[in-house]
Amino acid sequence: MHKSTMIRVDYDVKQRLDSMKNYQRESYGDVITRMLDACGGEGLTDEDIMDIEKSLDDLKHGRYRTIEEVMKEEGMSVD
Repeated sequence: MHKSTMIRVDYDVKQRLDSMKNYQRESYGDVITRMLDACGGEGLTDEDIMDIEKSLDDLKHGRYRTIEEVMKEEGMSVD
């Protein structure tokens, strides 16, 4: 038999979990397990966090190219 516990979530989180159910009577435990499985069950590494922080800094300081700029550089038409 599986042990279970109760968790408290905000109402908007419950609504989001409800919208993720594959069927009406699917348990929240099954929904959460499916979500964890989809993300690989691994958290972010220190390297991941550093990459994200660098990317956010690049965006903040305008160091990026738009998709239109990249498409133009590659000779693709921008519609």
